[in-house]
Amino acid sequence: MTRHPHPTRLLPLPTKLPPAPRPGPRRRARGPDRGLLIQVPGQTHLMSHRSLRRRIVRLALAIGAAGAVWACNAPFIPVPPPNQITFTPETVTDTTGALKTVWITQGGPNGQAGSALFFVLDVDQGSGVIQRANSDGSFQAAPMDGTRGDHVHIYFQKPSGENSDETCKQLIEGPDPAPNCQ
Repeated sequence: MTRHPHPTRLLPLPTKLPPAPRPGPRRRARGPDRGLLIQVPGQTHLMSHRSLRRRIVRLALAIGAAGAVWACNAPFIPVPPPNQITFTPETVTDTTGALKTVWITQGGPNGQAGSALFFVLDVDQGSGVIQRANSDGSFQAAPMDGTRGDHVHIYFQKPSGENSDETCKQLIEGPDPAPNCQ
């Protein structure tokens, strides 16, 4: 066996391996040509596309949130309660043959109540009727049970679904309009 005149020296092996590269999408190097140059008087800034995108998203979210808050707080314009309400008594025979008084509710023209549903409720008797108004807002409801002096609550619902304020009238024949509840 022949010996080499100079023995080969082995270098010590590293005990730790360098970290492996992360798998994932390759990214291009970012340099001055990959950003957006923004000039402010007296200063020059370089903004990356990612930073610019974040600012645009934040601005869009802020504008959207402000728009949503404004839309939810739209000015409220109340629908006035029904007016020109009158009651007319009518005597009818009930199923037992006895005479009783029923009341017919009428409402005059109301520009905001065209084709609306009118709700006429005698809260003292627990009776009521629902009547669709004419195109001019006037209506004549079907007869309902009641006693002179009862409290009758009336409101209407527009075809859009918006309700008017409620009004309370005394169930009394004659005066036009009927007096308010006391």
